[in-house]
Amino acid sequence: MCEEAAEYGGISITEVDDRFVVFPDPAAVFVADQQDLAQLLHPLVSIDLAAVDPTWTGHVHFISPVDPEYGAVSRK
Repeated sequence: MCEEAAEYGGISITEVDDRFVVFPDPAAVFVADQQDLAQLLHPLVSIDLAAVDPTWTGHVHFISPVDPEYGAVSRK
């Protein structure tokens, strides 16, 4: 573990880890009847909850909003 990750109680990922999926398929993130959300919210990473606590199941998804006109949401 790198010093920076240890300082914050985190982990340092330096190789492929199946518990983390970068830019997951939106079909795996949004339920079937809400697939249109992928036009406004881009999935960034999915994390297997067992990576946090082995007794947990499922995945948590980190998403980023997208402005339909300008792309990434930002302040002007």
